[in-house]
Amino acid sequence: MEKKPRHAGSGFILMLVTQIVFLLSGFVLSVGLGRLLGPEMFGVVGVAMGLILIIFNIQKSSFQQSVAKFTSEDPDLVESVKRKSLKWSFLISLVVAFLVFVFADLIALVFRDPSLGFYFRLGCPVIVFAGLFGVYLGYYGGTRKYKELMFLPIVNSVLRTGLALLLVFLGYAIGGVMVGLGVAIFITVIFAIFITKRGDVVGVFRMKKMWDYVKYIFVFLVLIMLLQNLGLYFVKALMPVDVASLNAGYYNAAFSLANILYLICSALCLTLFPLVSNSDFRKDIRGLRSYIRNGMRYTLLILVPFVVLTAVNAKEILELVYGVDYIPGSLILVVLSFALFAYSLFYLTSMIISGTGNAKGITKVTFIVLIVNVILNFILIYFYGAVGAAIGALVAFTIGFLINGGYIYGKYGNFVSFGLI
Repeated sequence: MEKKPRHAGSGFILMLVTQIVFLLSGFVLSVGLGRLLGPEMFGVVGVAMGLILIIFNIQKSSFQQSVAKFTSEDPDLVESVKRKSLKWSFLISLVVAFLVFVFADLIALVFRDPSLGFYFRLGCPVIVFAGLFGVYLGYYGGTRKYKELMFLPIVNSVLRTGLALLLVFLGYAIGGVMVGLGVAIFITVIFAIFITKRGDVVGVFRMKKMWDYVKYIFVFLVLIMLLQNLGLYFVKALMPVDVASLNAGYYNAAFSLANILYLICSALCLTLFPLVSNSDFRKDIRGLRSYIRNGMRYTLLILVPFVVLTAVNAKEILELVYGVDYIPGSLILVVLSFALFAYSLFYLTSMIISGTGNAKGITKVTFIVLIVNVILNFILIYFYGAVGAAIGALVAFTIGFLINGGYIYGKYGNFVSFGLI
């Protein structure tokens, strides 16, 4: 039998490889779309693709995190959790996709662009398979089968990038992007079905436990996904119509580069969450403190150099990656590099708190951060345009991180260490 990696170190390395592939494929997709479509259409595709992926990620991550939690706690319930979650996730995803399809035109009016309704409908197949994808990822994460957990996102990332760029190159523009995303996730789920073995049902898992947990996780993820993408949507919705799409394009390009920080951090979160959850379930406070301390240490050591290099070389990076047309977005990139650093720390601390079972607490904190961000967007975009959206994000994410950090330090007595042990 193949030996599965069971430790945080090996799991983190495999998840980091996954995120590097995801990062590179996303980078290629973003750069390709930016160059093929130009700043204005790139802003439109950022809104269309972004909204569909927000809904996709909320569903995927809700089931992934919930399934990972309960499969990591009790080996006897693993198969029961997986089977029941697969059924419910697919049903819920179908309902959500239907609602998006019906109300697509109404959603498009929020962005003052009726053409977006057509693209939202084309993206509905992405939503249909979101829950199934999340359940398989949660199953492999909770049982610490990191190789399989690495394989599925890589397949989806590569297919998503390749198909979307191919269809755009063939002349299908934004519609081609949405179709490419849908075909990619469909193929990925088929792969997951074939590589996942059916085990014997030993115990019976009561879905009520998952619903009690996931209701807060769902709200948290809705809020966190909105937080991550709120700036782009407010730039498109609040700036004058004649410059909204152009500035959204600048913001989207800057965000795509700064978001590298979060993608690196999320690799650690995928590894850390089931370990924290298991330690909390077993009341292993010493182990829990160790995971918290080292998780924060590695995150800071990895992310700080990226923040500094990105901020110092923002103009050159944008020109090199996207071309001279995107240079006006350099100041946005400077601010967003610090904002996404704060967001990464906020997300990491939220995952730690969620892993200890306090999903309700992080939901409340995230709601506060969202309200702060919304208020700042309305004020700062009026005075500073797209840069104001980035400043608002920086302030809001920093507040969220400080609240979470204070809670963790107060409850567990430690937070981060830069020692060798």
